[in-house]
Amino acid sequence: MAHHHHHYHHGNTGDYASKNKEYWSENAEKAFDHDWVRALAAQIESHLKENLSWMGIDPKNVGERKMLDFACGDGFLSHALRPHFTKVIGLDLAEGMVDKYKRRAREAGIPESQMHAVLGDLTGAEISPSLIENKELFDFDLAISSLALHHIEDPQRTINRLMERLRPGGTVVIIDFDVAKKGETWVLDDAPAAHTIAHHGFDKAHMEKLLNEAGCKDVDYVWHKEESELPPRMGGKKQLFFARGRKA
Repeated sequence: MAHHHHHYHHGNTGDYASKNKEYWSENAEKAFDHDWVRALAAQIESHLKENLSWMGIDPKNVGERKMLDFACGDGFLSHALRPHFTKVIGLDLAEGMVDKYKRRAREAGIPESQMHAVLGDLTGAEISPSLIENKELFDFDLAISSLALHHIEDPQRTINRLMERLRPGGTVVIIDFDVAKKGETWVLDDAPAAHTIAHHGFDKAHMEKLLNEAGCKDVDYVWHKEESELPPRMGGKKQLFFARGRKA
C-alpha cells in the first residue's frame, strides 16, 4: 500500500541526520532546479517581505543585526532577507549545500564578512565542539528555517538549540507544511526524498507546543494565504505555515 497516514515514516526510522546529509549533498546541484521549488520559494519570500515586523524586523533600524539561516540549503532565505541584516550565516549538515550557498553568495558579489555558511548539525544529541566554540554562531536577532523541520527526528531539541543561539528578544521562525487534510497523503513512498522525511507536517497545536516548550514568548502560527502546488508524489496541494516565537 503506497499511502500511509501515520506520523512517522515507516520502515527503518534510522538516522535521519545521516540520510539527509547524504541525500542533500548528492542532490545539492539539482534540488532547487524545478519550477515547483522556485514557485514555493517565491511564495515564502513574498510572505516574509510582507510580514517583516511579525519577524521582529524593523526596516528603519540600521544597527548591527545578525540572522541564522538554519538548514540553509542554497540560501534563498538569506538572499531574500539580506537587506535587513548586517550579517547572515547559513548552517547546513550537507557539505554540498554549504558549497552551493557559498558559491551563490560569491556570485552575487556579497563579501564573506556579510554572508557565509558553516557546515554542522544542531539536531543530534551531541553537537560538535566547533559549533559550541564558534562565538559567531550565537546572539542572533533572527533564527529562521524553511522546509527543514519535517526532516528532523527530534524537532523539540532542534528548536531548543535555535533558541539558545538567539540574543534576548530575538525571534525564531519556522516555515514548513501543515499536516495533510483528511483523506489526503502528505508524501508518497516513491517520492525521491521520502526516506529523509521524519514527520508528515506540523499542525498548529503541535507547532505551538514545540515553541512553548522551548520557552518562546509571543508564539504565533499563520498559514500562507494560498496553498502550494507540489508534484503529485510529493503530496500535491500543501499548506505552508509560518510559526514564530520570541526569546524573553
